Amino acid sequence: MSMNFNFITLNVHGLRNQKKRKSTFTWLKKQNSHVIFLQETYSNDNDIALWEKEWGGTFYANHGSNHSRGIIIGIKNNVDVKCEKVYSDKDGRLLCVKMNIDNNPYYLWNVYAPNEDNDRRVFLMKMIDVIQDTSSDGHVFIGGDLNTVLNPLLDKIGGNTPNPMCANIINNFLMDNEIVDIWRVKHGNEKRYTWKQNNPPIYSTLDYWFIPSSMDAVVKSVDIITAPKSDHLAVHMCLSFNKAARGSGYWKFNNEWLDDDDFTEKLYNMIDECVEKYSGSLSCADFRSLCKKKSYYLY
Repeated sequence: MSMNFNFITLNVHGLRNQKKRKSTFTWLKKQNSHVIFLQETYSNDNDIALWEKEWGGTFYANHGSNHSRGIIIGIKNNVDVKCEKVYSDKDGRLLCVKMNIDNNPYYLWNVYAPNEDNDRRVFLMKMIDVIQDTSSDGHVFIGGDLNTVLNPLLDKIGGNTPNPMCANIINNFLMDNEIVDIWRVKHGNEKRYTWKQNNPPIYSTLDYWFIPSSMDAVVKSVDIITAPKSDHLAVHMCLSFNKAARGSGYWKFNNEWLDDDDFTEKLYNMIDECVEKYSGSLSCADFRSLCKKKSYYLY
């Protein structure tokens, strides 16, 4: 059975204003969004029933205050899957919903990381521990505002050079768990930013979808798109789960292939082509996952 899902992540920078909320929800409906990750919602328990009615779906929320933080994962009413909230922190920054699709568990993690470097470092280290402890039996999807530039050469214009500390934490986590920044994998060296400041002009990529590298074929498209009434752009990802492999198994490279001269020649040529095309645009984790996937088709 073919099941297409549109995922959108967006930092909304507050939804307490009714006109702004209506504009945002109307826009999300026009994108035919099935699963939404919202950050900086400024929500509380009293808001959720009304907001669910306005959007037309179920909201799993982790609240901050009326003027900061707060995140929501929204599942549209027409999405016929079983979902349950499995984790939320106490700061309105981390939330996980487990979604079962075709008897396969998917852990959806919505993230809103702190702005300040040291606070973000502590948050990211704790986030990684929680994700690894909670999601070991299924596929991990991470979306949201990480407040982190992963590749300063491609993901930032203007302002100070970012401290690489938090980017290194994220990139090492992605590499260790064979998870990729799927927008960067699909778009190579393209420069597109998810946050902007006009004075002085600064453009940065801070918002992401991270998914298992083994699920690349599931992704029909992933794009950065303009959203209303926010200083962030949204990241839209369309998945077709009829293409997904069952289970969460791993493909293991056969070292005996390296004794085959024809294979090794193809392997070296493939790596050279990837270096030429993606040099400076992919993290080490994304580049390794890309080469691994391509090597599968060489033998």
